[in-house]
Amino acid sequence: MRSRRNNLVVFGFMMIISILVIISVAPTHRIGFGDYHPDRGYNYSTIRRRLLGPRSSSSNRPISHCDVIKQVVYIKTHKTGSTTLETLFNRFGFYHNSSFIFNKHGALGHFESMDLREADVIKHLLPPLGVEEGDYDKYRNYDTSTIHVRFYRDVFDRFMANDTRYVSSVRKPADQWESAFNQFGFRKVIAKLADANNHTIIVNGSLKLPFDKNNSTLDAINEFLRQPEIYIDALKKWGNVIWHFSHNDQTFDLCTDLESTQLYNETLVNRTLDRLVDELDFVIVNEYFDESLVVMKKAFCWDFTDILYVPQNKRVVKDLLPEATRAKIRAFNRADTLLHQRFNESLWKKIKAYGPDFEKDLDHFRQMLVDVKSECSDEGETIHKGQSYQILNIRPKKNSTLFCHLLAENIIGSFNRVYQRQKNQDLKQSIG
Repeated sequence: MRSRRNNLVVFGFMMIISILVIISVAPTHRIGFGDYHPDRGYNYSTIRRRLLGPRSSSSNRPISHCDVIKQVVYIKTHKTGSTTLETLFNRFGFYHNSSFIFNKHGALGHFESMDLREADVIKHLLPPLGVEEGDYDKYRNYDTSTIHVRFYRDVFDRFMANDTRYVSSVRKPADQWESAFNQFGFRKVIAKLADANNHTIIVNGSLKLPFDKNNSTLDAINEFLRQPEIYIDALKKWGNVIWHFSHNDQTFDLCTDLESTQLYNETLVNRTLDRLVDELDFVIVNEYFDESLVVMKKAFCWDFTDILYVPQNKRVVKDLLPEATRAKIRAFNRADTLLHQRFNESLWKKIKAYGPDFEKDLDHFRQMLVDVKSECSDEGETIHKGQSYQILNIRPKKNSTLFCHLLAENIIGSFNRVYQRQKNQDLKQSIG
């Protein structure tokens, strides 16, 4: 009898232990009110620990001590994977309750091609968290910026917190310019001149008239490159700001001390790039996107979960250009070519200095990307932008976690989440 009673006690004790273990490891898929504080925002470490587990690496080595970099300016360049990166940095800033630099008068908070040295910048800014509108003396110590803006380091230093890190991204000029050509509809300027002047374009050594929708993207690109000055000048006369994206766009955004005519001076461009290397703490190379993020993660003392992403604004089909046309684009965008070469070389030096665990960490990160794509995102209908330019519509899965929602939501949702929190500081942030 005593033996049977003892067995029951042991069995009951083991059941209690089992239940406690199950509770301790079972994932919690929602965020409770205890995770939010009206003044401090969301408790990032608690959320991440509950949803994704503790900070980890791909090995069992203990993580050496380092300070997490929370103040980051991302200079968003055009057609370099920058929308994906913007959502990544927005998510990081949201979790850390960051104050963002936003142009309250610009679409999606962007400054685009504005010369910040000539503008009364402070009157364009959304005030930081905890600061009233118009209290300009307190427009200081911003934590984050993720918008399209030309890179004036001295202007940013006036507003950003101390020890802010500056990041940007570059892409091979042939791919970046071809993407911009399609995205911003440069073929329209060819069509307009053709209609106005009975203009002819040269295709495969012969004349083809008129220029219309039946001409391929390759036809249009080769025609634009045949006489770019005419088309760029037409874009300027029509008052269209997209002319900035038609020639050395990446250098235009980053090397703001160069005039457009100086971009042909290779010595001057290289001298400016020397300065840019000193002013930017990290540059992501589009062709080595994952490699770049893994290196940045280590440099900023971030976690793998901080650099996870779901691609945004990704085209369904890309035009494959022959090497002869790609060479023309590189020559036409010579400054961008030098820019890309410089930071591509810099990245591979950093990869070499990363140490023997780089490949292991990269494989681990890519497996995480496969997992979050499956768990967090769905593909919707494609979005059409101009002729033959279709973008995959990625969206969060229904009833997904907050982390998944932030990871997979589009740029409008990502922007509104941080912008509205900062604009409506007296309102409790919705967690959707």
